[in-house]
Amino acid sequence: MPVLVEISGENEELSLAEAVALCHPDVPRVENLSGRIFHLSRGNALKIQKKGAMVHWAGEVIGTADCVENLSGIELGGATFRVNIKGECTNRHELIEQVVKKVRNGKVRLAKSESRLVLHVGKQVILCKIDRGEKEDFNARNPQHRPFFSPISMLPRQARVLLNLARIPEGGTVLDPLCGTGGLCLEAAVLGYKVMMSDIDPAMVKGAIQNLAHFGFKPKMSAACPVNDSPNIFPKVDCILTDPPYGRSSGTGGKGVELVVKEMFVAASKSLKKGGRLAVAKEETVCGVNVSVEI
Repeated sequence: MPVLVEISGENEELSLAEAVALCHPDVPRVENLSGRIFHLSRGNALKIQKKGAMVHWAGEVIGTADCVENLSGIELGGATFRVNIKGECTNRHELIEQVVKKVRNGKVRLAKSESRLVLHVGKQVILCKIDRGEKEDFNARNPQHRPFFSPISMLPRQARVLLNLARIPEGGTVLDPLCGTGGLCLEAAVLGYKVMMSDIDPAMVKGAIQNLAHFGFKPKMSAACPVNDSPNIFPKVDCILTDPPYGRSSGTGGKGVELVVKEMFVAASKSLKKGGRLAVAKEETVCGVNVSVEI
């Protein structure tokens, strides 16, 4: 089903990549309609709306025409709704009235409506329906709200984007072999993935387990070990997801950061299932890590 999405302006390239990744296994054609609003030829609007960290909204396209008058009637089954107009136009109030007249079995409610209808005006008018759903409160899982705190932990929204880009199968298994305080594993657990984690520092592993438990989760497996030992300890996984210790305050067990990152890539080639994915957060200041492995 075609979808309209409005992405975040923080990083438009990354935001759009996340929205497209959430269409997996579909590979949609992408068209920029205006500003940060895109048309995806196919996808699951509810999935994008619910899971996306950098998506403002996503709606199922329910009508396309040359003008509002030529749109088909809209059946809402008694739901409350409101209408928003996007794109370039000068007669917004008139367009809203025209859309309202197209609705059957619906009642206008501006606050806390059950559905939102968004009409995009351009070469054509495209109408989409956004089912009301509360956006996740990522701030509730910020590092300062966890019992084991580290200021260098990845924020939940960032972790969610990396997870979404990885296109992990529903209920799949995720391993973070450089888990630190467990931020990535926590977000993976929130999404229903089975998580396994390790770190060379036993205190980090213990703290990461504590952080997951604070939010009602438990890792499937955990271990205190160097990253190059992880293939011998854990079973093969659907995804390796990690944020390497680029910062000076992150522990590397006395090894240089470049060596740890190289070992992580080599370990990944042994730990991933066929078709598995490796998702790695990258610091722009780190360069010169050249590895060649087959996964």
